[in-house]
Amino acid sequence: MKKYYFSDYVEEKDLVQDIADNEFLILLDTCLCYCNTFSFDIVDLTRRMSHPRIMVLNPFELTGIDWGKYQSIWRLYGFHHVQDYCIRYFFRYNQQTYKILTKMFKSLFSFPKADEYTTIENLTFFRPDMTVFFCTETHEGDALLFVKETENANHLLSMGIWKEITTSIDSLLCD
Repeated sequence: MKKYYFSDYVEEKDLVQDIADNEFLILLDTCLCYCNTFSFDIVDLTRRMSHPRIMVLNPFELTGIDWGKYQSIWRLYGFHHVQDYCIRYFFRYNQQTYKILTKMFKSLFSFPKADEYTTIENLTFFRPDMTVFFCTETHEGDALLFVKETENANHLLSMGIWKEITTSIDSLLCD
């Protein structure tokens, strides 16, 4: 497995960037090839997912995922965004939810605010075995992509914005 990193800030160029428009669609398409589940955190002071901009996903919500069971495994992937003030929601990823996401998000870090108290953050995509394929740390502006030898992410990687950061431990995560 190879690990790739994207940052919304390129220090040596003093440049702020995002994955937007066609590049964002390529990212979602690539995830659709290998993933059947996605999730995000809702930073919600009222602890609810009832705003109309978010409720459209309710029919696709997966409620049987044991968050505690996977936390330690996902941390190996760099999945560190576990906050007391966030609620993690999981959803089926298919053509229908793909279309919803393309309407909700215009770019990787343009997460919608449902209202003044509710923000969607930390979009993550999972393979059928619940290994992480792609995850973000929204408030840091970071994204990680984990590509197995049997997966083809060349179209996504050809954008030139991903930096390979594979280490020896990464090859043990999902191969």
